[in-house]
Amino acid sequence: MTVIETTAESGHGIAGKTDLDIAGERDNFPYADSSNPEPFGNLMASTWTFFIPHSPNPYGYLTSSTVEKMPWTADFRLAPETEGDTTTSRACELAMAKLIAQAREKNLFPEPGKRSRELYPILGAPYLLRFDRKAHALFGIVTRGVYLTVYTRVAGEMRLWISQRALDRPVYSGLLDNSIAGGVGADETVLDALAWEAGEEAGLDEGLVRDGAKACGTLTWINIKDERSGSPGMLHPGIQYIYDLEVEDHVTFRPVDGEVEKFNLWDVPTTRKAMAERKPKPSCALVVLDFLIRHGIITPDEERDHAEIVSRMHRRLPFPTCPFQPGVAELNQTREEMTHPRIGAWLAYTPGSFL
Repeated sequence: MTVIETTAESGHGIAGKTDLDIAGERDNFPYADSSNPEPFGNLMASTWTFFIPHSPNPYGYLTSSTVEKMPWTADFRLAPETEGDTTTSRACELAMAKLIAQAREKNLFPEPGKRSRELYPILGAPYLLRFDRKAHALFGIVTRGVYLTVYTRVAGEMRLWISQRALDRPVYSGLLDNSIAGGVGADETVLDALAWEAGEEAGLDEGLVRDGAKACGTLTWINIKDERSGSPGMLHPGIQYIYDLEVEDHVTFRPVDGEVEKFNLWDVPTTRKAMAERKPKPSCALVVLDFLIRHGIITPDEERDHAEIVSRMHRRLPFPTCPFQPGVAELNQTREEMTHPRIGAWLAYTPGSFL
């Protein structure tokens, strides 16, 4: 087990945070475990499942507190089972937008209640269904993000570009983040989102990113949000698309859009120390950990929890994960998460409501 220690001079004392701790901080939703069933069972007993019309798949998890606070409209039903109806794609989008707007007006959920200009898709839906990205935690819907680790070599030594989030950002303010990171919207490809974020956040040339960034897989997890997220206790299943980009040592980063306080060029020991001191955003720490494993810096011989760490970074999600394609639907469920009662909040079409 690799334990990263920090000195008292850092102001954090002896952190003793392991690589497994880093992985577990992001993927902290309990697993179904026959030897210790209570954590998973207790949480699922108070969790509602989100369904949409014309699909048997679950699409999100809602906490009981969210269900109790939400100003449910007649377009939704709280029921033990789903039923068939004739709701259209546009009607579903309008129903969700209407509900979110009413929750905002009542200021029931501070961070999720803020308006965003970006729309996210509900993955795997049998029709195109988009919603305000800020509201994803209200419904526990899977989101997609793209994360780029940019590194260089100085005198043969690997160094990583690590950003620090602006101090005035509403969530995770001042924490460390990846070289480049951002969400993937409903109407863009993963690479398009990455190229746009690279220019918007760091002033990187779009051609450099499109030509040089290498896709390196995905990370998946279910996170129970903490206070730093602005949505404590809410559930967030996520997919992170991972890219690497090696650049010449003369390439520099500069904050552009005000979301980044500064960029740091750190060697590996400095980066690992920062991860152990709980300075990074959890999703950032996970990406850095994955990078160090893939590049052979963290090995099975030095890290006894290597297999468990890798497993925790690639959780099979109990929801569909495929972007919408006309005529294509995906069922991606695991047996463990579907053993609880199928009680759910789901969209129900009311004739004449949206026509």
